[in-house]
Amino acid sequence: MLGLDVSQLIEKQNWLKMPKTKKKPEEEKCSIKTKIKGILTFILGTLFGLFVIKGFVSILPGPNTELKISGYISNTPQTTGCIYYGIIFITDDPIEYVYIKIQLPNQVTSYQVGLPFESVLQNSRRFRYQSFACGKDEKGECVIKVPAVRNLGSVQAYSAGNMITIQASKLPRKANIMGMIATNESKSSTIPNPELYTECNYEYIKFGQTVKKSLKAVYSGIRELK
Repeated sequence: MLGLDVSQLIEKQNWLKMPKTKKKPEEEKCSIKTKIKGILTFILGTLFGLFVIKGFVSILPGPNTELKISGYISNTPQTTGCIYYGIIFITDDPIEYVYIKIQLPNQVTSYQVGLPFESVLQNSRRFRYQSFACGKDEKGECVIKVPAVRNLGSVQAYSAGNMITIQASKLPRKANIMGMIATNESKSSTIPNPELYTECNYEYIKFGQTVKKSLKAVYSGIRELK
């Protein structure tokens, strides 16, 4: 015969029937706070990491860009009273976007802006060119005559008063933007006539990060064409 201890069986049965211990309200609050703290730490850490990476990438060398502005006057019957401004933007590496705003001393009456045409020479050097005809229309207003062939690409331009704005996106390596602007020296949207002012920037991608930098313009002054 097997000897069974009834008291042990009763204790085991009671142990199996014992309900699970519930967490106290204070313990539940601490658990929730810990989870929230963990989530916030993760979010802040991610944002901080992105900020540090972007800041580091922004100080690395980027595309070499250049914006040149030159003024021209001529005393021929078709150009007297007009001041023309030539602009050239150059980048040696691809950029995502460029924004150029130029305020001129006189009112913009006409302009032509676009991408130049290219020719590859025998020594594999590239020659870029664009031609503009400066003069006056039948009303005597200073104008830039439309070239026979225009290559606008992604370039957009518009003017208001003394201001002209030029924008372009997805410019490839060694891209150029060329333009000519006509102004009337007897007209201005503001009095007294303002000085030449520029507000320019460009964007490019480096290690997957978009970097935005200011673009400095070099103004060579006005010279007379003979």
